[in-house]
Amino acid sequence: MNYTLLQRNADFMRAFRTVWAAWDGPEPTIADIINKVVSMPAPKFYVNYETAYKFVGRALNDKLPAGNRGSRRQMWHDLASRVSAVRTCYPHISLGLALVYVMDVEGAPSFYLTQKSATALYYKLKRINNQSLKQ
Repeated sequence: MNYTLLQRNADFMRAFRTVWAAWDGPEPTIADIINKVVSMPAPKFYVNYETAYKFVGRALNDKLPAGNRGSRRQMWHDLASRVSAVRTCYPHISLGLALVYVMDVEGAPSFYLTQKSATALYYKLKRINNQSLKQ
């Protein structure tokens, strides 16, 4: 697993614990917490620079691959939109520099996980954590 996914997983679980601790009202279900986490902003875009550069360029030219759908497609559009906004404010900045700025300084609008994939991720990370505690 690469560093980007490890960071996303750690941030996801941190957000999960934060939402759980701040929950006001009756005891929440795992689904309640996950629903809240997937709808909140994430600390960053979890993608490496080379991949982001390739797909942001395609998104800016409206040429994303047809098979690229759902939350992943939305991520490319959001990232491209932010890069475009930076370049509008600073026209002299290259695409690459604007992308570095957005990826390093700005957070992401979400974790780009569906409820189903976030639930699977939660249980996977919980299982891994439980296994490591037993060793």
